Amino acid sequence: MLIPRRETPKTRIRRFRDGADSPSDDFELAAGFLFTEGLVTTPRHIAQISYCSGDEPQEYNLVEVRLRPDAPFDPSDLNRNFYMTSSCGICGKASLDAIETLGCEPFPLEDEAMEVHPRVVWELPDRLREAQPVFGRTGGLHAAGLFDPRGTLLAVREDVGRHNAVDKLVGFEFLERRTPLAGRILCVSGRASFEILRPMMKSPS
Repeated sequence: MLIPRRETPKTRIRRFRDGADSPSDDFELAAGFLFTEGLVTTPRHIAQISYCSGDEPQEYNLVEVRLRPDAPFDPSDLNRNFYMTSSCGICGKASLDAIETLGCEPFPLEDEAMEVHPRVVWELPDRLREAQPVFGRTGGLHAAGLFDPRGTLLAVREDVGRHNAVDKLVGFEFLERRTPLAGRILCVSGRASFEILRPMMKSPS
C-alpha cells in the first residue's frame, strides 16, 4: 500500500507489502511504480529510497521514497488508492479517463520503428525462461525481460505478479537513466494485458 505524504522539504511515499509482490528488488519496484504512474519523470526527482526504520523490528516490508522539493508530485492527479497487488493494475483506477494523466506517448511511425527478425521473436520466450533462476527453483514466478533487437538479454526481473516484474524492470532502467526504452524489446512470461502494456507506453520500447 502506498500512502503519499507531503512533507517539507521532502515528500515521503510508503509502500507496505501485504502479500502483494515477491521480496526482491524492492527499490526498483518502488521507482518503477512511481515512474509508470507519472508521479516522477526523472531519477533526479528521487532523493533517497530506503527501507523504513522505527521502533518495530525491521522486516524489510516497508519502503520509503523521499522526493526532492522540485519533484512534480501531485497525488490528486491520480484519484485512486495506491495499492500494489499481484492482480491487474487497472482495478484501482477511479475511471479509464484517469489513464490519460500518465503521459503515454504514441508508438513511433513505421519509418521510425526498429526491425526485428522473426527468428528472434520466436526465440525470446526460451531465452527469458533460461534467465529465470527463481522460477527454475519454484515454478511459481513471472518474469519480464529486456532484449535488444538481436535478441540479446539486457536485464530480467521476476515477481509473482506480471506487472510487478515489469515495474521492477522499468524501475531498474529508470534509476540507471536509460528511459525511455527506445530500441529495446520487452518479453513477459504471462499474457500481454493492459497493466503490462501501459508501463511500456510510458517507457516506449
